[in-house]
Amino acid sequence: MTEKLQSLTAPTGAKIIGTYEIFYGVAFIDGASQPTNDGAELDLHFNGTTDVDWNTQTPVRQNGERLFVDENNRLWQESQLTLSVENPK
Repeated sequence: MTEKLQSLTAPTGAKIIGTYEIFYGVAFIDGASQPTNDGAELDLHFNGTTDVDWNTQTPVRQNGERLFVDENNRLWQESQLTLSVENPK
């Protein structure tokens, strides 16, 4: 028997849209220029392309709990969420 999926809801009633993740990638640059301030980092000129290493993807945790993002881009710990009675769309 297939288990019915339920929506996750934040304490505010907002719908949870996903987990908050971290991963590594390479942001490609076309070059760099001298910084305007002494001791500052180089001014990088990004070309708009990033290769993401999806094998490094992992959920961000706070106090040992996974963090989730609601539809208002607010973060919540897993213990703060509620499973809805209705099925998600």
